[in-house]
Amino acid sequence: MAAFFWRRFNWLLVAYYIAMAIGNMILVFTASVEAWLQFKLYVPLISLLALCLFAPRFIRSVT
Repeated sequence: MAAFFWRRFNWLLVAYYIAMAIGNMILVFTASVEAWLQFKLYVPLISLLALCLFAPRFIRSVT
């Protein structure tokens, strides 16, 4: 892949991890421990898989 695609994918991952951190901080201060644990167990895996399915379409569409 060209450097342009890697740069775009890198920024997509940066946005993903920032969104996950914000979601985590919101849940830490507003939800119960059980809800936070469910978030930590399932949401990162599911959202990372969704990102991997979405990223190729996103990268292709901006070229």
